[in-house]
Amino acid sequence: LGDDEADSIRAQVLSRLGDARRQTGDLTYRESLLEAARLSLETDDVDTLVFAALANSRQIQSTTGNIDQERVEVIEAAIARVGTEDTPERAMLLAHLAVDRSYDGEPERRRPLVEEALAIARRVGDPATLFDVLLRRVGIWMPEDVDRRLAESAEALAIAEALDDPVARFWALFYRSIVAAEAGDRALLDECRSRFPEEARVTGQPMLAWVTSYAQSWQRILEGDLEGAEQLANQALELGGATGQPDAMPIYGGQLVDLRWHQGRDTELVELIEQMVDSTPDIDSFRSALARIYADIGRTEDARHLLVREAEAEFAHPFDPLAATTIVMWAEVAIQTGDTGSAEVLLSRLASFADQVVCNGVDIFGSLDHYRGALWGVLGRFDEAEPLLARGAEIHEALGAPFFEARSHLELARMLRARNGDGDGDEAVRRAGSALAIARKHGYATVERRATALVTA
Repeated sequence: LGDDEADSIRAQVLSRLGDARRQTGDLTYRESLLEAARLSLETDDVDTLVFAALANSRQIQSTTGNIDQERVEVIEAAIARVGTEDTPERAMLLAHLAVDRSYDGEPERRRPLVEEALAIARRVGDPATLFDVLLRRVGIWMPEDVDRRLAESAEALAIAEALDDPVARFWALFYRSIVAAEAGDRALLDECRSRFPEEARVTGQPMLAWVTSYAQSWQRILEGDLEGAEQLANQALELGGATGQPDAMPIYGGQLVDLRWHQGRDTELVELIEQMVDSTPDIDSFRSALARIYADIGRTEDARHLLVREAEAEFAHPFDPLAATTIVMWAEVAIQTGDTGSAEVLLSRLASFADQVVCNGVDIFGSLDHYRGALWGVLGRFDEAEPLLARGAEIHEALGAPFFEARSHLELARMLRARNGDGDGDEAVRRAGSALAIARKHGYATVERRATALVTA
């Protein structure tokens, strides 16, 4: 064999080996597929290059908060080689590129990629290609896209059912569960979460077991089972480490922060989150989480220092999978510190987001109506605040989210105390009492302390 032919055969073997390694949880799959892509480029083996580029994917972005530049370069090279004709390969490559660039800070460049990918996939008419593109469309979070993602996740699930592919069904149900939470649809969320763990088990793929564990963790947090949620978060960390997931620790850290927030145990995490902020300065959500922790534990000036700095930049975070998470955490800091200047800027920023519950697939943060209402309360605009907070409480009750329901009752009570109109005092006590009862039942210590102070005031 000549050198080129030998390298071409080696690339083909490496690409299949890398795909098998990915499915079995072997940590070396990424390097095998990158090497296969490199050899394919040298030998102009476009088919193997495309296979290696598409196989080197977790379905979700390559890592949280960053970009795997080597993977992106391979996908871009494959796009250049397949040309501009309508083909399944071009459609899937464009969609993969959009997802792997989720954290590039340039959503205006990602959206055209996935729009073109979907248009090509529909013209090509291949169900597997359309499923692949729809899945990545659903996985690209944009603030105004909840209704679109509901419709497209339903279409993706229907295709997965028709293909009778458990891996496809897993991913369709996983993403649809997130969109269901964002839409505040508890029945749909329960339908999805009852099915995708079994699909993961059937496939036997270790990575899907990891995704299942962290997904089940935030779902347990949502419903108030904090002990079960922590067990699942710990399980996810172990599975993520064993399968070489680059963001296993950041995902675990985010869920641990969420758990301690609910439990009122934020103090335990100050040093850890400070270290995470220092080590990963590009992940904006860690800074907002740290500021939120400072506000919760009474380090008000530290919280306000971080808040004011972000407000001066007008909270100009790019629209990526963590955008809504980041902005509502800053809103929480403004609410707890009573910072009016930041509240005004945040209300302006939140206006661009759809009316939804904030969920990023790892953590859940409650209804945007709650945050908007509480921010209006900070500004003393009580007529704007009251209906939004009441609506937030209703959404949280319907979603079966006791922590967030209690917080909406609590913020309503605070607002009513501040307004002090006819009947406001009695209604404040009633709302604070509702928050207190929920907090005691589920162990929400900070909410319990704040609600007690309002009930006895």
